[in-house]
Amino acid sequence: MESKRNQLIEQACRFIEKNNGDVSLARIAEHVMASPYHFHRLFKSIMGITPKDYANAYRQKLIKKRWQKMAVLQRQFISQVLMLIAVFMKMQPQY
Repeated sequence: MESKRNQLIEQACRFIEKNNGDVSLARIAEHVMASPYHFHRLFKSIMGITPKDYANAYRQKLIKKRWQKMAVLQRQFISQVLMLIAVFMKMQPQY
């Protein structure tokens, strides 16, 4: 019985992640074929947080990853711009 509950919560977590954390309690409960009330209680008892808190934490994790990726791209862009500036400076005629 415990294994079935864990599988249900695992399935719900994957559903939340698949939807990037943007999913209602009713939709999650429907996906795992449980009533919203029962599912919410079960999720909190097993995970220690509510489905909404899990979804919010997942969204924050996605945002952090995107910011990190943007920071890397920004550094690469700045590096390339500086390199182009150096190339053009060398190409200018010396008076």
